[in-house]
Amino acid sequence: MSESQESATAAANTETAASTETNPPEAASNAVGAEAAPAAADKTKEEAATGEAQEAAKAPPPNQALVEAMEKFRALGQKAFVLGASGEVGKEVVKELCKSKIFSKVAVIGRRELKYEDDLYKEIDLEQKIVNFDELESKHEDDFKGYDVGYCCLGTTKGKAGVEGFKKVDHDYVVSSAKLAKAGGCKHFNLVTSQGTNKNSMFLYPKTKGLCEEHVQEQGFQRFSVYRPGMLLCDREEKRTFEAVFRKLVKPMEYFAPTWGTAPTVSVAKAMINNTVTASDKASEILTNKDIRILAGDVKK
Repeated sequence: MSESQESATAAANTETAASTETNPPEAASNAVGAEAAPAAADKTKEEAATGEAQEAAKAPPPNQALVEAMEKFRALGQKAFVLGASGEVGKEVVKELCKSKIFSKVAVIGRRELKYEDDLYKEIDLEQKIVNFDELESKHEDDFKGYDVGYCCLGTTKGKAGVEGFKKVDHDYVVSSAKLAKAGGCKHFNLVTSQGTNKNSMFLYPKTKGLCEEHVQEQGFQRFSVYRPGMLLCDREEKRTFEAVFRKLVKPMEYFAPTWGTAPTVSVAKAMINNTVTASDKASEILTNKDIRILAGDVKK
């Protein structure tokens, strides 16, 4: 600071001090204001806390039955595998498994290694197994041994893989995986197909999905759960022009009629996890889009 600046500052400080001494009411007022400031801050904090409490009161209470079911299931120390973890639903399934921690170990079985760098994925024992789906039954039998529950989210499109490629991925790979899983001790197999699935359809997509469901069911799992979501809502890394346009058109329905024909991928994943820990006496079950949204906690029954 220069000499002239120091002089000006000193003069200003002297003037302020003099003003305080010659105007005691103002000084008193400043003192009161200084004392009132902490009180005002405390009041603001109190109001903020009250607001948070009110917001918390508005939030839906946790599903206590589901919480207890998860705790009971977690105590079993079971193991699970996930197929199709690079897809949109599969990604969310892995995330939800890491969050819920209902399994002692989770294996991601796929054709390539995936990156799991976030701390979330370090919360559980997560293993990756690289397989050649064209040689599953001849070379990868051991990769499916020792798992109690399986989640299959495998799938592609005709536009990407062609007709034969679509059949191979959405039917052949799924059925072969189910065979090895059953032989390896899997008791509960969860399969994602689609709304409108019908093995008797004249159209490729619903027919292939329908035949896949039938042939997996033939493996004789203790429990076989099929999830048939509607249009999946997500931000795909893979751009599909038709789906992107259609998704925008149906988005208003998500607000007015959430169970009608759309399902966020995270909702499908949550439904699969919640259904896994929920006891059932059904050997086979088909869960519709509405069932999925209810299981995920998006809507009430």
